[in-house]
Amino acid sequence: MMLRLVVRILLLLGLGTLAPPAMGAPCQRDCLAPGDYDLSMMSGGYLRLYRVHVPQRYSGQAPVALLLDIHGHALTNDDQMKRSGQREQSDRLGFIVVWPQGIANSWNGNGCCTTAYDLKIDDVGFLRAVIGQLSARANVDAAKVYVTGWSNGGGLTQRMACEAADLVTAIAPVAHPLNTNSCRPSRPVAVLAFHGTADTTIPYDGGGTVLPREVLGVPLGWQGALQSLAAWKGILGCSSAVQATQLPGASRDQSYTACNGGKTAGLVTVAGGVHDLYTDDGSAGHVDVAAYMWAHLFRP
Repeated sequence: MMLRLVVRILLLLGLGTLAPPAMGAPCQRDCLAPGDYDLSMMSGGYLRLYRVHVPQRYSGQAPVALLLDIHGHALTNDDQMKRSGQREQSDRLGFIVVWPQGIANSWNGNGCCTTAYDLKIDDVGFLRAVIGQLSARANVDAAKVYVTGWSNGGGLTQRMACEAADLVTAIAPVAHPLNTNSCRPSRPVAVLAFHGTADTTIPYDGGGTVLPREVLGVPLGWQGALQSLAAWKGILGCSSAVQATQLPGASRDQSYTACNGGKTAGLVTVAGGVHDLYTDDGSAGHVDVAAYMWAHLFRP
């Protein structure tokens, strides 16, 4: 009885357990200032790590976009930070970017070939928690929570759209198809994928020698890039004809613009692009992936 009374008094005084602040509200405590942070949390029984970059122009007064940038298999979050170009875009545009670290440098992303997949690591739950922590420590715009990732990280990127659409607004997977038949997002999420025609690791046309292990819910072999686009068209209920835009170097953007919730579904085909599309900064007539997704999908 006495314990209940104490708890009731604490709640009335505002000293009890408080819900985390809503997205889009200024941070109240443990607030992130401009700079770089290596942070950690427990998630699913594992110590999980992630790195955050807050640009110099961030004041905390106005809500800003949040981008999760996910590394590929056998790489680290530090590798992704150095190669994806998103840190530079963050400084240019003013959004916060986070690089999560996978268990054994891998992710549980749509049924293929990694330690995290074999261990059934709850990586979607981990990234949900990251979004929650950063939303409590920074002024994050709930309408601008984005995810991108390369290869195995691109698989997890699409799982976030399928399974965490209540948090995620748009995704930009790089060099990885959707590769599942069981994606049912709770609300529409905009998609812009990137895939190179000379990718021999996850071939542009599908198939390949490194095959997903799933049987139920996942196509045999890798889904082709155009198959993946068609799948997203169906998931998002896009009604328009595809709009094709020619890009430098014979690359092209194929997008559906009339999808549920005002969203879009698109694919940038990088002519001659290999699995590592980050090597192309636009100077050789290819596509600067980081700059393109911010110009055509994400909004800072």
